[in-house]
Amino acid sequence: MSRLGDLIKSQRTKYNMTPKQLARKCGVSEAFVLEVESGRKIPNDIIATRMLKAMGAVDTVMNDLNAETAVASMPAAPTYTPQIKKPKVQEPKVPQGEVSDTWKDALSGVIKRVPIYDSAHNLVGHNMIALEDGKVMGANPQNVFYFKVPDGTMRDIRICAGDLVLCIPQKGITHNSVMVFKLAGQYMVRRVKKVDGNKAELSWFESSAMTQTVNISDLSDIARAVKVEFAL
Repeated sequence: MSRLGDLIKSQRTKYNMTPKQLARKCGVSEAFVLEVESGRKIPNDIIATRMLKAMGAVDTVMNDLNAETAVASMPAAPTYTPQIKKPKVQEPKVPQGEVSDTWKDALSGVIKRVPIYDSAHNLVGHNMIALEDGKVMGANPQNVFYFKVPDGTMRDIRICAGDLVLCIPQKGITHNSVMVFKLAGQYMVRRVKKVDGNKAELSWFESSAMTQTVNISDLSDIARAVKVEFAL
């Protein structure tokens, strides 16, 4: 078996879930689940995340990582053995809030906990994102971050206050792109165009379209915006 296959099978059997039930929950065939568990097939990142989520693993990993010191502060406890009752219907319930170090290790190649920063570069939280071939949008997952948009000055391109912009740090600016950077002590998101060899035009929207020409050397901590996430 593969390591991921071992873990999927152990958690499935632990919660009294049949291969058919797991397959139905994550939208794959029962044969595929069995082949993954036996190590004959390795699921891609999207399918692996879906299978883990079907067993409640992805959400509980986020909760566990957001409270990394919680387990350490608890007194020693006996090994948790869930009391499983035979369900009246064939839909097993997976307990929430329990993730082992083994699960974290297996999921480290599937999902990444990405920091979120505000306009003063304060850490305000984390967001989980799926990895593709070990990368985030083609970039090293250790370098990426989210920028929490502070206002509505980019609403003309549907980037609103409170949205999370996924950023990939880079050297210099990219012409005619949306970028996050530090200017005059504040972090902001703006459309950027090169207008000269050493100058850039920044544009945004207030009551009308606004522009500002700055020296590229005045911009620091430059990152390219590659994705926007918002809450419904």
